[in-house]
This record gives sequence, C-alpha cells and structure tokens, in this order.
Amino acid sequence: MAHEWRPEDRARGVQRTVRRGLCVLVVVLSIAPAASGSDERAGQDGYCGSAFGLAEHLYAQGLFDEAITEYLRYLFLRPGGDCVAEAYRGIALSLRESGSWDRSLAYFDQALRTYSDDGDRWQCELDAIATMIAAGRLSGAEYRILRLRATVRSVDRIRQLEYYTAMLFTLSHRWGEARTAVERLREIDRRQGAVGEARWRSVLALLDEVQGAPRKSPDTARWLSVLLPGAGQIYAGDAWQGVVALAANAGCVGVLTYGVTQGRYLESAILFLYIATRLYSGALYNAEEAAYSWNTRIDSEFALQILALLADPERAGSI
Repeated sequence: MAHEWRPEDRARGVQRTVRRGLCVLVVVLSIAPAASGSDERAGQDGYCGSAFGLAEHLYAQGLFDEAITEYLRYLFLRPGGDCVAEAYRGIALSLRESGSWDRSLAYFDQALRTYSDDGDRWQCELDAIATMIAAGRLSGAEYRILRLRATVRSVDRIRQLEYYTAMLFTLSHRWGEARTAVERLREIDRRQGAVGEARWRSVLALLDEVQGAPRKSPDTARWLSVLLPGAGQIYAGDAWQGVVALAANAGCVGVLTYGVTQGRYLESAILFLYIATRLYSGALYNAEEAAYSWNTRIDSEFALQILALLADPERAGSI
C-alpha cells in the first residue's frame, strides 16, 4: 500500500536522519574540508598578514572560536587586504563546525560577494550548499543547486552538483529523484572512465530496496484503532503501547458500564467526556503516529546506509 507523507512528518524524518548521520555528513558533504586558505599563503606574512596565518593555524587545530577571533582581527586590520574573502569564508567554516548555521551562511554569502576568482567562488558555493544540507535546510539547498546548474558547463562541476543532489534527495527520502541523480553520476563516471561501478551498483540496489521496503499505512492504522483502540498501534509495530491503549480503553468502558448500571449517570457522563473520549482519540492519533514512525525509521536507516556508502566507496562490496 502506498505511503503518503505529510510535510511535517517528512521534515521530522529528515531531521532525525541528519541528527543520526551527522558524522557521515561531515565526510560526505565537505568535498574540500580544508581550511579557507592554503598553508603556503597562510605562512606568508607579506601576502595576508600574521593574523590571517594564525587564524588558519587555529582552524586547522580545531580551535574554531579562537580562529574566528583572529579572522575578525585580520578583517579589522586589513579591510582591503588580499585575503578578505578567505577570511569571511574561514569564519563561515568555523561557525559551521560549531553548528551556528545562520551566522555561517551569512558569512558564506559575504565571502561570495567578495571573491573575484571563479574557482574560489565555486568552492564557497559548494561549502554553502553543504552547510544548508547539514542544517536540514534542504529546500534552500535545492534552490541553490538549481540556480548553479543553470549556468554550469564544466563536467566536473556538474558532477559535484549531482553528488550534492543525490545527498539532498537521499536525506529528503525522495527516493525516485535520488535514483535519477545517482544514475546521472554513474553515467558521468562511465564517460570519464572513472572507477566506481561497484559503488553505484550498491547504491542503486539500496535505492531499489528502500522503495520496496514494507510500509505501514497511517490510514489503516487509524481505522483499526477506530474499530478496536490499540489495534492500529499493534499493526504499526508498537505492540506494547497498543496493549496499553487497549487495556486503558477496555478498563474505561468497564467502569462506564458499571456506573450506568448502578445509576451513577453524572459520574459516568464526566468520565465519558473527560477521560474516555481522550483515551479513544489518543489511541487513534498514536496509531497514525506509530505508522509514520515506522516508515520514517525505515527511510532513515536506508538513508544512512546510502550516505555512508557514498562517503566510503570501499564499503560497496560489503553492503
């Protein structure tokens, strides 16, 4: 039975995948995770200055707060220096490492406005896309990719964008579109004679598997609980909570029946209005949520496998 996503459940599933796969994302999404400038430039005081060199060193050591301080000091001392754009990008990368997504993206945009070199600007665009994906802002990342794709002609750059696209659709659990992106990557590698066929076969096999994985229908779960509270949760794989819901509703019905037979109508009415109806509606809601959780868990597990495989081609033979 087809499984239909509510927008809020897709977003929640994506967030769960991002949280669980953050270590994978750091490897996969950072195509060029080096510090913002080269070691050679960082060491030349005459080119960028000692503050910039110290900032680069601190970034390489993982001291991101201290690196930001030195990048800002460089910008203050050398507002027209040769490495202003690199300093903005260094701040953005440091903030990304610290999980400050909004500020990181703001500094990436500042760097993009400052860069004059096309190659540096391109890498900064990729860094910004990676940051948006890692932050779970997938629609924004998709827009950015589409905007770049409209102007790119280089095969290498097209491949990079397709790689990010495959990541984005995998995290979004948009499996058909992820498969299309992977197939395009596979075709590009074939044309370039690149080695990696085993990886693409493994990724495509996982994409086929996730699309055919057994799902739970939220509608079926809800209707089962309409007929018998708790049955929908049992169907959706949450047997313990289903038994609890069944016992609670059965107990409430028993107490209501006893109260009515004893002529305690007021107490029974209060029990029905304030407890029984809540237990019953809660069973319906929880059954639907259990089905969504089941489907989200399946999608998240497959997404992490695909991300890990794309990050490490050597795993292709073991999946």
